[in-house]
Amino acid sequence: MNKNNIFTLSLGIVNLVITLCLTIFCVPNSVPLIANFDEEIIVLCSKWLLVLNISLPLIFATLSIIFSKRKNISFLLKLLLGIMLYENMLVFAYFSVENSFSVGDTSQIPYAISILMPIAIFCVIWSQKMKRLPYKCRFGMRNKYSLETEFLWKQIHLLASDTYFKSFLVAFVLMIPFVFIKFAYIGLVVILIIFAVSTAYILKESKKLHNKYLELKDHHEKHKKRMEEYDKMQEKNKG
Repeated sequence: MNKNNIFTLSLGIVNLVITLCLTIFCVPNSVPLIANFDEEIIVLCSKWLLVLNISLPLIFATLSIIFSKRKNISFLLKLLLGIMLYENMLVFAYFSVENSFSVGDTSQIPYAISILMPIAIFCVIWSQKMKRLPYKCRFGMRNKYSLETEFLWKQIHLLASDTYFKSFLVAFVLMIPFVFIKFAYIGLVVILIIFAVSTAYILKESKKLHNKYLELKDHHEKHKKRMEEYDKMQEKNKG
């Protein structure tokens, strides 16, 4: 096992030990399970349901090692590991300092911090991975334009990488106000709109790249045909 895998597994194990100790000794018996769009707690549950949060980082770490030879899957699992470590940091820091929770209380972890910003960061990081995705990778922009040739695949993914990177950096900045105001659903709509507009732009530009490629290909074929005809004519004249 290489140093990178040892470090990844160590993160999962350290998270397991720390969060389990916090659950046993610090977290109240009842913790929030569901909050509404106004970020008010509407359902409580037993603290032992946090076992899912406790175990997921170690599961992602183990799977990333198992799939270490499949770089894209391993990268995705490590990205999910990072997000779950972040979520556990938020959740257990909050749950450990509160003595009790009641239905109707306002959650002290805004959706913007716990959900919207991690989505934006996930997309920003993944956008940088897109430019290196191999031809016809299942995680890429698979459409009739990108799948036609490896050249088009690379060009379209360079475009998609740059577009999504810039778009979700903007999305991350736009989520900052929602840390202080309780309108997370508006923030979610903003993220969805940014994703939809970015994807539509990429598809539009992909079509242009595809059409340009076809024009160049047609020009090349015609030039090749003319050269073949010229060569035949030269041979005929020599004869």
